[in-house]
Amino acid sequence: MDRVCRKNGIRYFLFSGTLLGAVRHKGFIPWDDDIDVVLLRDEYERFVHLPPEEFGPNFFLQTNDSDPEYHNVYAKVRRSDTTYVESYMDHLRINHGVFIDVFPMDGVPTNRFLQAVFWYPISVLGYTASLKAFKKEPKDYLIFPFVLFKMLSPFSGGALMKAYGKLMGMFDVGRAKKVGFLTHAGFPLSHVVYEKSWFDRTVELEYEGLPMPAPGEHHKVLTQLFGEYMSPPPEDKRVSHHGATLIDLELPYQEAIHEI
Repeated sequence: MDRVCRKNGIRYFLFSGTLLGAVRHKGFIPWDDDIDVVLLRDEYERFVHLPPEEFGPNFFLQTNDSDPEYHNVYAKVRRSDTTYVESYMDHLRINHGVFIDVFPMDGVPTNRFLQAVFWYPISVLGYTASLKAFKKEPKDYLIFPFVLFKMLSPFSGGALMKAYGKLMGMFDVGRAKKVGFLTHAGFPLSHVVYEKSWFDRTVELEYEGLPMPAPGEHHKVLTQLFGEYMSPPPEDKRVSHHGATLIDLELPYQEAIHEI
């Protein structure tokens, strides 16, 4: 990811738990199990349209175009000679290699009311699509999307996801003063909307001994996401939030999935 982006002049940033890990642990949070990066939408589009040769053997840039049964509205960079089968997608015939999550950041309205008017309807659509496309159960506090899901049952999860992805990019990120992390339907606005200026510059942070790019205002990003982020959670909360059906770092996923 880093090699390809630096070669092509594409800006990306560590984000979410990966950014927190870089600041607090100088690498992985010990109980975390994935890597999250974000790109502003224009840079994201450049990235996902790079030719496969840029990545090299055993690497796979996964989008709905390159892997038709993969219906997420964000990309993954996979290692095809490894296996990491996420539980919510273990029924899909897709590349199941170890991955990096690659998220777009889209433009959103500046006004808080207009943000809500924009976000909550498409969030309902996205959550509904996710319930239909993947092995997920509705959360108790998001029961309305489940009702909508039943109403929209004639439409496939993939079709709903494509509509959700189109709506995410309604606002030109180049003109926007605020940007949104819109790929995770059901998130509150406080976890979705950020000042675009926080991503105007890049600083390098140590991540597992490597210099990796972070937002210039990463303190503000982390405070908005986690509050007092330098204090680790209680020991009973130090658990992974991602479920895996199978992990094998030595076996290509095509061979390993026969064990499921």
